[in-house]
Amino acid sequence: MYSLSRRFIAATLAILALTIVLPAARAQSNVVLFGFTNSWRYNQTTSYDGVGWTAPDFNDSALPSGRGVLAVEDANNAFVIGRTNTALTLGRTTYYFRTTFNYTGELSGAILTFSNIVDDGAVFYLNGVEIKRLFMTNDTTPVFYATLASNHEASAFDVFNVSGALVESALVQGTNVLAVEVHQTTAGSTDIVFGSALSVSVAPVTPAPLRLPLVPPTYGYTLVNAFPGLTFGSPLCFATPPGETNRLFILDKGGHMYVITNLANPNVTDFMNLARVDTQSESGLIGLAFHPGYATNRYFFLFYSVTTNSTQGTGVLHQRVARFQTMASNPNRALESTEVVLINQRDTAGNHNGGDLHFGADGLL
Repeated sequence: MYSLSRRFIAATLAILALTIVLPAARAQSNVVLFGFTNSWRYNQTTSYDGVGWTAPDFNDSALPSGRGVLAVEDANNAFVIGRTNTALTLGRTTYYFRTTFNYTGELSGAILTFSNIVDDGAVFYLNGVEIKRLFMTNDTTPVFYATLASNHEASAFDVFNVSGALVESALVQGTNVLAVEVHQTTAGSTDIVFGSALSVSVAPVTPAPLRLPLVPPTYGYTLVNAFPGLTFGSPLCFATPPGETNRLFILDKGGHMYVITNLANPNVTDFMNLARVDTQSESGLIGLAFHPGYATNRYFFLFYSVTTNSTQGTGVLHQRVARFQTMASNPNRALESTEVVLINQRDTAGNHNGGDLHFGADGLL
């Protein structure tokens, strides 16, 4: 028995085609990194002026923590009151918040979307890099504890996006630190509100347009008639036994298998004739492969079409894979009577009947 690899099944159904493959566009994705109830470390007792508190390696383990939204708000602001999970203490001009999140996606094309509830203003830092000022009175000058914000009430979600080189350089794959300082509009403000949710999306990448030359390039090859004076009816396949250099075997669609000997002074003889081959449409004698041990066992394999009977149907088209053997007394002749049928599969199609045969590096057909 001979094992048949999956390559054989693919080969029997394959249709040769020239395909130009373009890189697939990257699909837009959206991932929530944390929500409004995310836990934050916070400082509402001291100034961080001159302290590198936005840096990823800043030790905030001694700070209290609480779930967002963190706030003190007037009782009539239902938007904030209904979302508050941690109560803060009034009396500070600036409050400091830190949290971490994990990111495993692509950096190129990443778009960070911040949804915020802030009263009054805030400055956002990602891994120590300032990425956004929200409702602050100064856009470019340094921010200190005493810097005041614009007058802004937390009555809706304030959303902004950060993308491009700023995100691609500040965001990292792995653990990220987000630091936010919230500023009051006056030193005696009667409310303080902070909450934030973060999501990330990756912009789709559009492949570059395919550009083909107007004039095909010249590769410096020409077509040469390998065997002048030799003609065949409908040649479909040729192969050479492993290790041989002076014989070439040709399959003709009509059922003839030829051998060309002495390639320097070629002569063609009839190696074997399968008179039972069905040649309708694209059927015929189609595939040939020599056994890796052909030099000693003389086995070769053919793929051909035949109208025959089987449990799959009577008098109908079948595609067949069979083993044959070359005569011991004549290396340029084989007999139909040596056939051993390996596969006999009914084919209900009138075309696309091809089946190329090859042995793989694993020794399987």
